[in-house]
Amino acid sequence: MKTLLAVILLSALSFGQTSTQEDAGALEARYGTCEKHHIPSDKCTVAVYRQLEKKDSLAALAKAKRELFMATAERNTAALHYCTGLSVVTPEARKMCSEAAEWLTSNGLADVVKREADLVKKQACEKDGRGAWIVPSAACGKACGSEPHCDVYK
Repeated sequence: MKTLLAVILLSALSFGQTSTQEDAGALEARYGTCEKHHIPSDKCTVAVYRQLEKKDSLAALAKAKRELFMATAERNTAALHYCTGLSVVTPEARKMCSEAAEWLTSNGLADVVKREADLVKKQACEKDGRGAWIVPSAACGKACGSEPHCDVYK
């Protein structure tokens, strides 16, 4: 009976210590978060802490989404750039290039698709010996025309 009583008392004491450690950890997290947001410790209530945690979570989620978007844009740009260097385009490559161009265009990066398309035309122009690739600019005026084209050597 004495042994059982001793076990119960020790269990109760160790339970109390764990609870205190958890409380200390929670307080440390709370005050650390408040400090990070420049909130004085006397104003760092549980409600304020929860709001800050939610704000931090949303910021972390937004950052992760941005990083995923940038990585996907980079991958699709690389795929499209790979396509411009192909001399023979297989159906699989055409599908990959088409999907990359579609993703870039639908996500507001049509300028990347246009730049790569212009690069292909430029390479074809120079490869065929038809001259230099001309992209009209404001400085060039009407002399350059309105669309990118090969400027035939004379």
